[in-house]
Amino acid sequence: MKKREFYIYLICDTQENDKIIGAVFIKDIDWNIPKSELGFFIDEAYQGKGIVSNAVSCIVKFCFEELQLAKLIIRSAVNNTSSRKVAENNHFLLEGIIRKDIKTYDGTIVDIAFYGLLNETNKRYEQS
Repeated sequence: MKKREFYIYLICDTQENDKIIGAVFIKDIDWNIPKSELGFFIDEAYQGKGIVSNAVSCIVKFCFEELQLAKLIIRSAVNNTSSRKVAENNHFLLEGIIRKDIKTYDGTIVDIAFYGLLNETNKRYEQS
């Protein structure tokens, strides 16, 4: 039986022999809620072209329709405007800023913008 704890989807450049240029992750799945966090990255040469926003849109559809998740989360460093734009382009709502929450690769501890998107069609999810 598959545990369904983590999924990774590669983003490929079909014009360049399917060169891997990025990825979208479905991670930290909590089947009790059910919810998950999305993570993503793309090669710097491909940034700013809407590729990640489109990929995340496809993954959101998969998460809600196939996995039947009730909520998706995207966390981004407050100053990472590109990642925040991906969340906002996909209708995620800013739920808050968590102060001094993540240490970056260079050791700096930064604030995190916490975005959420609810699956309004998931009948298993009940608001309290």
